[in-house]
Order: sequence, then C-alpha cells, then structure tokens
Amino acid sequence: MKQRPLSGCLEGLELWVAEDGSAELRTALSKTLLHIDDDPIRVVWLLSETSEPVGLTWAAGQRTTSLHLTILKSALDLDGVSPGRDLLTHLQTVRP
Repeated sequence: MKQRPLSGCLEGLELWVAEDGSAELRTALSKTLLHIDDDPIRVVWLLSETSEPVGLTWAAGQRTTSLHLTILKSALDLDGVSPGRDLLTHLQTVRP
C-alpha cells in the first residue's frame, strides 16, 4: 500500500491506497479506522465536509469523542466502506 496525503481538518489521518484501488484510512499511529473497497476520495470528502464546520480535529493524540464516532459511522453507511480492525474493536467496547 502507498500513502496518499491528506490535509486540513483531516490532519492526523493517513490514506493508504492499494494497487487494486482499495484503501485504508488510518490514524497517524497506524490504527486502521476504515477499509474502503473503492473511491476513497468520496469517503475523505465526506469526513472533511462533516468535520470542518464543527472544527473537529483528527490529530494524533486527540481524544476520541462521540462526534468522531458519529462521523465515522456515517462513513460506514457508504457503499464499499467497512470498519477497520481498530474501529471495530472500539465500537464493540463502547456503549451506545
């Protein structure tokens, strides 16, 4: 997988793209949040558009808030997106 840069309010997240076009959205600490089968730019756009108006940062070391999880869950509603191993573990341990 090759890293593709992200910027702006998504600083702290990394997009890793495979040769087959799939991608993983990871934290700077390489925790996989989302696996994207195709069109990762659509997912990045959704996260950016949702995060920017509320000033949400994804920087490394930032505490995960309910707003972070809400935005990630909205990305899971897109076709071809599934939770990464670290997000799945987190969602299984967090109470609604």
